[in-house]
Amino acid sequence: MVKLFREILIVLLLLAAGLLLGRIIPFPSSLISMLLFLALLLSGVLKEEYFAGGLSDMVLKYLSVFFIPPSMRVLDSLALLEGVWPRILLVVLISNVLIMGVTGLTVQLLLKTEHHDA
Repeated sequence: MVKLFREILIVLLLLAAGLLLGRIIPFPSSLISMLLFLALLLSGVLKEEYFAGGLSDMVLKYLSVFFIPPSMRVLDSLALLEGVWPRILLVVLISNVLIMGVTGLTVQLLLKTEHHDA
């Protein structure tokens, strides 16, 4: 239980730091918080083990709950979306195919460079 509170405290402190820096730097505070978190992980100040099996597992377990409010908002806005559904579906399909293709090419490139380095 103490581990979970420590993880939540770290996340809240990073969020607060991101919010404060977001007032100074014209950049989204949530991204600033994530970059701060990444910097602390890469520098070794925070260890990945600190966050294994606690808050991250709980968030992943209940991740689907976070999609309920936006889903309800889409259902409330169906009248606004009427007539544009085919275009929206086309954009979603094309973007998914592009994302999968670019991801696949990136993985292949990384695997090739990894084999050359080994």
